[in-house]
Amino acid sequence: MAGLQAGDRFLRLDGKPIASWGDVLDAVRDTMVGEGELAAARTFEVEVVRAGSVIKMEIVPEVI
Repeated sequence: MAGLQAGDRFLRLDGKPIASWGDVLDAVRDTMVGEGELAAARTFEVEVVRAGSVIKMEIVPEVI
């Protein structure tokens, strides 16, 4: 299955280790370009642990 799923545990975002939820927020914030209605996000690499296996994927955060 593609995309993040409930229960996934972040290991790395764009190659940077994740130690806390704050690290996740910072990494996602760093993908943002522009502000307001013109805001967009770039694709970035995510490494998660899912059901004991490490899974790598690329995602684009949704700007809301």
